[in-house]
Amino acid sequence: MSLGERYWALAGFAEDQPVPVWSEKTSAIDTAGWGRQHYVVAAAGVRATVPGLTCAKCAGPLTLTSRSAFQQVCLDDTPDCVDCTTSITTAAKLLTSPTRLAKVQAQRAAAEARQVVEKAHDAWRRQQQVVVDEDYPTVFPSPRGQIPNSSVRAMLGALAVLRYAPATTPVTDVASWPVPLHPDPDVLTPLLGELVRTGLMVIHPSSPLNTFVWEPASYEDALAKAGGDLGAVTPPVLTDSFYPSRAHYFAPYGTSLGKSAEALDVLLVKALDIRLLTAGQQADLLVIARELVAAEALRYFRWRLEHVLLPVVPDNHVARLHEAALKVAGYRPLGEIYNLVWRATRAAAEAAQTNPRAPRVNMTTYAVNHFETQSQRAAAEADWPIKSFSELSGQGPAAMTRTLFYGLFDSNPIDTSLPQLKDRLPAPAPEPPSAPAASPRTPKAEPPVTFPLAWLSEHPDRWNPDDVLTALSHLAKRWADAGETHEGLEVVAHTVFQLTILFGGLAPVIGRREAALAVIAAVPHTVAREADAEKLAEWIITQLGVLLLAPSGAANGFPGVPYVGDTSTPEGCEEDEPLPFRRMRTLEDPEVVELADRYVGLLSEQLVELGLEGMDDPSRTHLGAKVRSEVKAMFNSGYSLPLIEEAVRAGAAHLAPGVSRYVRGSGDLRHDAATVWLRAWRRSPVDAARWNAWPSIEDWAAFKESLETVIAEETDPVEILRMAHSAGADQCQGLWLVGSDFEMPPSLR
Repeated sequence: MSLGERYWALAGFAEDQPVPVWSEKTSAIDTAGWGRQHYVVAAAGVRATVPGLTCAKCAGPLTLTSRSAFQQVCLDDTPDCVDCTTSITTAAKLLTSPTRLAKVQAQRAAAEARQVVEKAHDAWRRQQQVVVDEDYPTVFPSPRGQIPNSSVRAMLGALAVLRYAPATTPVTDVASWPVPLHPDPDVLTPLLGELVRTGLMVIHPSSPLNTFVWEPASYEDALAKAGGDLGAVTPPVLTDSFYPSRAHYFAPYGTSLGKSAEALDVLLVKALDIRLLTAGQQADLLVIARELVAAEALRYFRWRLEHVLLPVVPDNHVARLHEAALKVAGYRPLGEIYNLVWRATRAAAEAAQTNPRAPRVNMTTYAVNHFETQSQRAAAEADWPIKSFSELSGQGPAAMTRTLFYGLFDSNPIDTSLPQLKDRLPAPAPEPPSAPAASPRTPKAEPPVTFPLAWLSEHPDRWNPDDVLTALSHLAKRWADAGETHEGLEVVAHTVFQLTILFGGLAPVIGRREAALAVIAAVPHTVAREADAEKLAEWIITQLGVLLLAPSGAANGFPGVPYVGDTSTPEGCEEDEPLPFRRMRTLEDPEVVELADRYVGLLSEQLVELGLEGMDDPSRTHLGAKVRSEVKAMFNSGYSLPLIEEAVRAGAAHLAPGVSRYVRGSGDLRHDAATVWLRAWRRSPVDAARWNAWPSIEDWAAFKESLETVIAEETDPVEILRMAHSAGADQCQGLWLVGSDFEMPPSLR
């Protein structure tokens, strides 16, 4: 129907008065670029006449100029016709001119082209969502009784997320919470990244698409690379990098989002019980407390500068301000440090009023100098009285600060100083015992490892950049194991924190591998101001080498997290007999694709046999992608092919939208034995003589050596599992034959 016909379409008249009712409102008619005056557009294409009436001017048939003119006719008035209304005829001729026609056609072509591009862009975004759903499925494994080996900082951060997130189903918008997760916004990104890397939190597929780094980076880039050819645009590929502050998270430790959060909360509270922390973990906790108090003070400092209308601290003074806050945080409670911040910023504001012509940035520097001086005195003079502020309205402690002080120490963060926290710490839990004489083998001594960056760069297949953070998390424990000084332990813990932040900031920009190399290269510079900096840097680099290049490929100290790489030992390390690496599968692996297709086929057959409606192609594609992701994860977790095939058959038989819940055990004797050993170790009762939450790297290496021995001797698999359970329960490194009191866990039957 033309625009004119739609404009003049009459639906009827009102019942009680001669008022016409039109089929469409004028505002609902799109003129398609012909102009805003609907009556002119209609006059350019059609004529509406009233039979029996003539124009008063030309005596010709009365052609209506607009709907208002027809209203006048209904009220017994006779308006002029279209031909006698010069303004309408002139405007209509302009609309139908060749120039106007060409312009409208060009606008229509451009609009159609934009519509095609927008549809293609929408399709590209849908492809992105499919990729995210495949790589980050909302999968809940079997309930776990333990959490991954994580640093105290990561566990504290995860507990703060669970306790202070507005919602945990899933956790969203971490950067905009009413109570910030961490007082320093620059720490938020590396902290969230560590939670994901350690497995305490998992990215939820509902995360915005701009959370992830894509290749190409955007649809516009993809279209530009294709030379503007919509048919040649490459599909989006998900890289390993993401923006942690934009992502949504959930805890994979239960059967649903809510239950998982509750289960992880319980596990974290148990793991962070100050009565069960080792000396290294206690040192980490005190370092974190000091950094949190300093960050809270700096947060108030920034707010005060804004409140008194002073500019931010210049970049060249930030480090000095941070050092002053960190120093006074080791001696004074947060309430007294608030007082020092208020004094410094008030003095700077008064100086700005007294010297209005002075650059205001100089007044900010004056505030930094004043705070630095007062902090030095507060740290040096323990008897200097400082009035403590109460909690500030709108500037209350952040979630991690509250969790540490209120949750772990049952103390007020405003009134409690670091020395008071030290006094409240109980005696540390004992470190793991040395290897017993009954062990089949004595673990080999750790070789001195040289760590040239050139070797790492030339052999990228022999190390995993993600293991760098895990290795860093072990440094404080290894320092304590070596019997070094407590003061040095705090330095090591602080160095680990700085290197972790450096990795988190660089990884999204230059990639994980380059960021790992940069972190290792930065070790000497990070400890340059410490006593015996050269020896300390050499020790840290050597320990990173022992952990990162460990022949086992499991620097994190627990099984089930293998990586793909060359199993040969780099120069400088002794040969070993490592556990074989499992071949890591991808979504395009033939066996993964075949099993997913088999599942979809079996499910379709079940639906047909039951007389139910079958699946359409989009449903089959979506379900196949989901199952491929589950099958890939099961392969990479050590499940054997027969058990995965059994899970596929069971899932289809139960008409389930997935297969992960139907897998039993793992089918991998080495993986099962390591799992039994570790679970028994973790569940052994606390004993003052020997007890540790996690086995050390030495324990893990010795266990694997003895495991390979009993496997090579063709020992019965059930006997091996029994031996692993008994050895883990006694927290011993090796395996030996003991009484037959072992009952295999139901999950491994």
